[in-house]
This record gives sequence, structure tokens and C-alpha cells, in this order.
Amino acid sequence: MTEAVPMIRTEHLRKEFHGHVALENLNLEVARGDVYGLIGPNGAGKTTLLRILATLERPTYGRVSIDGLDLETHPKEVHRRIGWMPDFQHAFEEMTVRDYLEYFARAYKLPADVRRKRLQHLLELTQLEVKAGDPVGNLSRGMKQRLSLGRTLMNDPALLLLDEPTSGLDPKARIDFRGIVKSLAAEGKTVLISSHILEDLSDFCNSVGILEKGRMVESGRIASIVARMKAATQLRVRVLAGLDRAAALVRECPHTVSLQVAGEWIEVTFSGGASEQADLLAGLSAAGVRMAAFEERRAGLEEIFLRGSSGEVS
Repeated sequence: MTEAVPMIRTEHLRKEFHGHVALENLNLEVARGDVYGLIGPNGAGKTTLLRILATLERPTYGRVSIDGLDLETHPKEVHRRIGWMPDFQHAFEEMTVRDYLEYFARAYKLPADVRRKRLQHLLELTQLEVKAGDPVGNLSRGMKQRLSLGRTLMNDPALLLLDEPTSGLDPKARIDFRGIVKSLAAEGKTVLISSHILEDLSDFCNSVGILEKGRMVESGRIASIVARMKAATQLRVRVLAGLDRAAALVRECPHTVSLQVAGEWIEVTFSGGASEQADLLAGLSAAGVRMAAFEERRAGLEEIFLRGSSGEVS
């Protein structure tokens, strides 16, 4: 069976700016159809990586391929496959929304019939139909981001490179934008998106990479990373009667890593699986502990980021 070619592959990627190393020995693979979240603090190298993938920067060293095409030797073919959305764009404020999209449709040399259908589809997708005749300068920041995404999708790219697309948006605008990205993922688009807002990424990403000081400290499917994390399960038990007895029993359990009592809640870091959790619950009940809740919370993106950044994920 032939191995599937990843949509993105970098090998030993290095980028220097005037002696400063922005990316160091970066090896990355993003599978077709993945929604890959790129996280890391300011200055980690996220934008630099995205700009290299968008062919706007040349690597100092290393190899980059998009959809199996070498970025250095096939730049035009790569351009046809990508849609690039930077974190800030200088929009043409006096143009109407429709004229703005029409401008880029013509820049891509789309035939008239294709252009009309594509423009209408993008107005519907970005929920900007009612604003089609309004000047771009009159749009809210959230609407401008949706318009920018519409422009990015004009050439129907297989790969979307989105740099901090929800930065500065209000909660409603972020929810709207996340909904659009979900619909694009459902269409089979590959999406590489950077963000400081972990809540946004956790809503639709299936893979994640943590960049720190230009190095990839963790990369892979979220489910696989969580499975590798030691003591990744957090249990919360709400005790109505028998709190001290319950805390003692939980503490004695061999799968209890740590325990904290907060009011009527016992919060436990637990190394066992579902069977061990069931045994603990049965033991508490048998001891006469009266419980109102017994909950499991799996590690999410925030914990992956914090532990990955500190080198605890292995």
C-alpha cells in the first residue's frame, strides 16, 4: 500500500534573520484533511513558519513540500494549492464587499461564470450577503476577518494558512469564525491555524503543534498526545456526607497521584482507567459516602500547552 503524501512536510527547517534563529531544525507533517493548531508564545516562530509555507519567506536551510511539491522548485504549483490569511490586512476601505471579492476573483483570472458562482458561494459562507453593497471600511472587525477569509478561499485552495484569525474579535465574532472553519474542515480542506486563544483551537482542531523559541516541542493528534500524558485524567467528586472518610479512601487508592479538597469537592489526579474509576466509585459507595457527582475531565489544549512548554510531555 502506498503511503499517503502529507499536505505539509518540513524537514530540518531553519530560518535566520540577521543572525537571530527564528526556526531551528523544525520537522513537521500535517496530513490531508487535518485541522492543525499551531500554538506558542509571542516570538515562538509561528508567523515565520506560516510565511515560509505561504512562499513569502525562504528558509535558510531545510526542505519544505506542499501536497508533495517542493516549495523551492514548484512555487507556482504550490500557490494554486494554498490560501494565505495574515493576521492583519490592509483592506481596500472604499470598495464595496462585492467589489473587493470581485477584484480578487479577477486577479485569479477566474472565468466569468465561475467567478459569479464562487463569489455568491463565498458571500453565503461568510454570512456577508446583506453587506455585499457596503463599503469595506464600514464593516466591523469580525466582518472584515470573514471577508478576508472569503478572499483567501477565492481560488478554492486545498490548504488554508490562517495566522491568528480570531485575534481581537469579540466572543460572538469568534464563534461565527469558528463555525466557518468547521464547515471548511467538513469539506475536506486542510487547515493550519495559529492562535493564542486555546479555546478556539480546541473547538475544531484534531492535531496540534507547540512552538517554543523556534523549536517544535510537541506535535501530533490531540487524542494521541493526551494518551501519552502521564496522569492526564482529573476526577472531581462532590461529597454531601462523609467528606473526611471519602478523602481518606481516595488518598489510599494506589491510582491517586494527588488530591485536593475544596469545599464539598474532592479533586483528584488519577492514573487509572475506566475500570479503576468504577472500583473507586464502588468503594466510596460501599463505605457509606453520599455523593452528588463523580466526574472525569480529560486533559485539554491548555494542559497540553502548559505541560508541553515545560517539557513534561514525552
